Amino acid sequence: MLTESNHTASHAPRRQWGLEAWDVIILVLVALSLVLILFDSFYRFTPLPWLLNVIWPALDHQAHWLSDHASQIDVWFLTIFWIDILAGWLVAIVQRRYHRWFFYPFVHWYDVLGSLPITNFRWFRILRVLGLMVRLQKSGCVDFTQWRFFLFFQKYYNILMEELSDRVAVKLLTTVQEDIRHDGDLGANIKESVIDPQREQLSAEIATRASALINEVRAHTSADVEGYLVDSTRKVLEDNANIRMLKSLPFGKQLSHSLESALIDVLTQLLRETSKGLESAEFKSSVERIVGHCVNDVLANPTLSEGQFETILVDTLEMLKTRVEKKRWKERYDDQ
Repeated sequence: MLTESNHTASHAPRRQWGLEAWDVIILVLVALSLVLILFDSFYRFTPLPWLLNVIWPALDHQAHWLSDHASQIDVWFLTIFWIDILAGWLVAIVQRRYHRWFFYPFVHWYDVLGSLPITNFRWFRILRVLGLMVRLQKSGCVDFTQWRFFLFFQKYYNILMEELSDRVAVKLLTTVQEDIRHDGDLGANIKESVIDPQREQLSAEIATRASALINEVRAHTSADVEGYLVDSTRKVLEDNANIRMLKSLPFGKQLSHSLESALIDVLTQLLRETSKGLESAEFKSSVERIVGHCVNDVLANPTLSEGQFETILVDTLEMLKTRVEKKRWKERYDDQ
């Protein structure tokens, strides 16, 4: 049993290598068929025959024969391509690669169309070349991403896409700016359509953040506040004329000390109870009510006029346009 499993495992890399080799062969054949199609088109519809006849008559004779027999040669290519399609279809059925057995030609539609004996469909073979290159890239057989041609194409493709997307984005932002300038009710529309429906959620979020900020400040400053309160109370009692008079009486110092301790205890306990109250649900509800009233007041009596609000939006969009128009591809490719 162990020998059988080792035998199967040893055949798996060979099978994978065979499939990759077959893909390379098909890739080369498809590329040759495209070269033949391209040559035949140039020979038939350009002054190439005349030029070859002038420069190299013997080569023109060979080119004329190749152009005349291009259709017959293409039939041999088509035969091999159809063998590849049918074999791939059979393998997909055996491996249950798709949900239904007849899905294969629909998934590989460009292979099927490019293998039909129709002149206008032959250019679908370009898609077949791309598909085979992607398959070989995924299998690790080759790494096209390190080829000079691929890097050259990728560089200028990225530049083209970035330039196109930037122009579209700038055009879109400019259109938005024009709409803002000509729409005098924009501020009111934003208030009615965006802010008003979210007023309660906005107030609750602000109240939650305010409560969290208050509790954070309390946690970091409660000890300092308590110490300051104790020191201030003692200083006030020491400066009080009545307390000084009390200290001059028999047992006055003891009484004044007890009074000071009691007063400090009361104030400290009051401060601690107040601090605990900041965490209560009642305090959070109070903050929400206060924030709600503030939000309603701001929306009812905005500090910015609609014109000022629109100007801010237009200037913000202009800043975005400036950032979009910056050609970042120059920074990426300056060192290349």
